[in-house]
Amino acid sequence: MPTLHNHRGAFRPLRGGTAVVNPQVKHPGTLGFVAVDEVDPTQRFLVSSYHVLVRLQGQPGVEGEPIFQPSNQGQSSEVAFVDLSRADPRLDCAAARVADNIQASRGILGLGQPGTPRLAQVGMRVVKSGLSTGVTEGVVKAVSGDLVRLEPPEGFPEDYELSDAGDSGALWLEIQTRTPVALHVRGNPDGPEWAEGIAIQQVLHALRLRM
Repeated sequence: MPTLHNHRGAFRPLRGGTAVVNPQVKHPGTLGFVAVDEVDPTQRFLVSSYHVLVRLQGQPGVEGEPIFQPSNQGQSSEVAFVDLSRADPRLDCAAARVADNIQASRGILGLGQPGTPRLAQVGMRVVKSGLSTGVTEGVVKAVSGDLVRLEPPEGFPEDYELSDAGDSGALWLEIQTRTPVALHVRGNPDGPEWAEGIAIQQVLHALRLRM
């Protein structure tokens, strides 16, 4: 699938579905969504995968490292700072505190405003907006503990891509109501297409955030 240049642009206000990178990790991913502290809504955070914002393979990170949007590293791209108290390598999710001078939106590129988070259910049709493959559709095939497994809908082309490298951190939403159900963490690089995400309630609980 060709590179999707729109998702790689500089968005102000910040919004989900766009490029973010920690230059110390050098693994661009997707800004999944903007959230606030579960008690203090003046504290704003962007949420993505741990392996995008902090370190690969669950390695320890460094407090306060800058996060850039988009993935070039010019000074004007510095938008947030790693908060290790809001990072969970087991769930592969993390949050970075949005800089005071940066505006942020709850919107997600191509999908609009997300609704109230809910539990994923087998058979649910979902959609996400990611850096590499843009807006793609899937079906929830299994829910096991924190893990949500997705596959392409029946009747879609055999070469349909649910996700690719760079989509990590994208938010899966129920397709009709736009209610969040999972944070995308990985896909299958070879063979039959599938993707996996972490249940959004577990992500929000671990990071002490609300949407």
